[in-house]
Amino acid sequence: MTASTVNGLTIPGFYSLRNSTGPVSAVEGKTKEMRNGIYSRLSLSWRNAVFIEGTARNDWYSMLPDKSYFYPSVSGSVVVSDLIQKPNWLNLLKVRGSWASTVYPPDPYEINQTFGVSNNVWDGMTTASYPNIIKDYSINPTKEDMAEFGLEWAVLNNRLTGNYTYYARRRYNIKADISNSNYSNISHTTGFRARLINLKEERMTRGHEISLGGVPIRRANFEWSVNGNLSQNLQYYHKLDPDYTADALYIKEGMRTDHYVTRDWERSPDGEIIHNAAGMPISAVHTARLFGYTAPKWFWESPINSNTKILASLLVLMVASKVCPIPI
Repeated sequence: MTASTVNGLTIPGFYSLRNSTGPVSAVEGKTKEMRNGIYSRLSLSWRNAVFIEGTARNDWYSMLPDKSYFYPSVSGSVVVSDLIQKPNWLNLLKVRGSWASTVYPPDPYEINQTFGVSNNVWDGMTTASYPNIIKDYSINPTKEDMAEFGLEWAVLNNRLTGNYTYYARRRYNIKADISNSNYSNISHTTGFRARLINLKEERMTRGHEISLGGVPIRRANFEWSVNGNLSQNLQYYHKLDPDYTADALYIKEGMRTDHYVTRDWERSPDGEIIHNAAGMPISAVHTARLFGYTAPKWFWESPINSNTKILASLLVLMVASKVCPIPI
């Protein structure tokens, strides 16, 4: 429950709900939900070098009419260096992969058409309002499928190590959310302004992570290690909704979703900003256009450590896609 004073305080400096000039405004909220689940896991190994694991989970949600949802996963890894006659310089060679599926149900009461009650709205009276967003039980939870592949290696008595990971995550059946304007607009003459839907749009997140490490100096009481990590995490439009995906030149299948758009200044053919008679730059009248992306294309991190705490440093470098001036 939350409460606040209305129209200020009767006695200045006395901060109490009882000191409210008008009737106290109070809001009370309570949510209930039930989630039941069954989870199972099977793990197998062979020669302590080949590992396979599978999981199966089924959940029941009280928030949805079709309450049962099943999502499995499978993962495996092979320590190749334990299965072959490896050379002396090779310490570890391992490959791994995994696939998983999961769901994200709506919040409690999110798909229920309920009245909103407010107090002290008109002459101290309480009012109830019907929501202006159409919600129904046809909403399905947002789903994600994830896949990952990786490779690890170590050589020269573990003096040089490396790790590579590639992953892809597909998000689909995206539940519309008012915070990101995914509600479908409808005519206000219906008495409603939007409808909660599942978009046909699909988004794919792809990423790479490359790690390299080395130990230039290793002594009985001192060790100096250098590590570098290069990573990328970008989201793309995998499939567009023919009805509700925004129609813009920077929104196409295969293009990134973290676009940054703005209106530029009016410019001459050679790129110079055009100014008016008062010497102020003239804002462009055309539609917003793509200026760049908000996420860095690559992220580089390189810590340098020593076990005696004599030396410690960190270098972080972000490679951006584009940097442009922003008109005000």
